[in-house]
Amino acid sequence: MVEGCTRKAAHATTQIAKLRPALSELHGACGGAAQALFDFFMDLVPEEQRPGLTLEQWNGMVMKVHPKSDKIPLDHFMFSFQDSMDESDDADNILPVLEKHIATLTASQGGAEAEDAEE
Repeated sequence: MVEGCTRKAAHATTQIAKLRPALSELHGACGGAAQALFDFFMDLVPEEQRPGLTLEQWNGMVMKVHPKSDKIPLDHFMFSFQDSMDESDDADNILPVLEKHIATLTASQGGAEAEDAEE
């Protein structure tokens, strides 16, 4: 059991090192908004498990913050994301999902900034 936990932790440490810049960018693009971070996380969850997980449950069980939290600090997000990883999680599979969410958030911010400029 200890060996398995050690292996999982070592794997997660290696993967999070590859993901840290993009995870930071995602967090910055959404301002730490729990809903946006949850949406990203849900894209990583197998489809058959998605219907049963709510934002409030994710906040409490995965992020380990109050279920009604609407913002998650960056360091807390990083630690909790790393803690939730298992040996099947791979940065090469997670990065495209991260990039998609970053692009969506960045595009929506660009649209909001353009609207603000018009007013």
